[in-house]
Amino acid sequence: MIHFTDLRAGYQRRSITPPINGQLPAGSLTAITGENGCGKSTLLKTLAGLQPPCEGYYCIHSSHIALLPQQQSLDRTFPVTVRDIVTMGCWQQRTWYGRLPTSVKQNVEQALAITGITSLASTPLSHLSGGQLQRALFARMWLQPSDVWLLDEPFTGVDEGTIARLMTLIMQAANDGKTVVMVLHDDQLVQRYFDIQIRLTEKMAYWTTPHSTQRRPLSEVS
Repeated sequence: MIHFTDLRAGYQRRSITPPINGQLPAGSLTAITGENGCGKSTLLKTLAGLQPPCEGYYCIHSSHIALLPQQQSLDRTFPVTVRDIVTMGCWQQRTWYGRLPTSVKQNVEQALAITGITSLASTPLSHLSGGQLQRALFARMWLQPSDVWLLDEPFTGVDEGTIARLMTLIMQAANDGKTVVMVLHDDQLVQRYFDIQIRLTEKMAYWTTPHSTQRRPLSEVS
């Protein structure tokens, strides 16, 4: 699903990451880890198409990619509600006169329900806790028609209950064939859930297979 060939990510032609080679199968769960400043988020933005590679190249065998950015990149004062945020994941499905079909509205309600935020649907963005906001952003991503999910530190400042709920949904998505790539700092989460770990250092990218207890073996992911 995702192939890397001597890929280096960075800014203004200055590489931050080491060269990355390898491939991520469809339906796999991959954690990108490493020290601060090693280019984890930069790599994710490159895969999302927000900036070009500095060197090498990558290939994603899908034109449908969903990105869950870091919370700190969002304007918390923007006057929108939780339902507004979630509905943004359906903008491509609006009719020519700007309305959402009934079936899409039902999908929005389902996304609110599975992330446990139905009661917060009318709550303004500025009134949400970190965990509540992350659930809303995840519900938005869940609604986007995509084969690849890219998540940038989704659990920073998020409570354990939200982490468990979202990881359950993420594993379900991977089992259904979505390719999931996530920037993480929590080694315990990596060991518990992930098929592949790409650990970035200044000079090398180390690929490992964590000893997951809840996921299928990587060899069974097609």
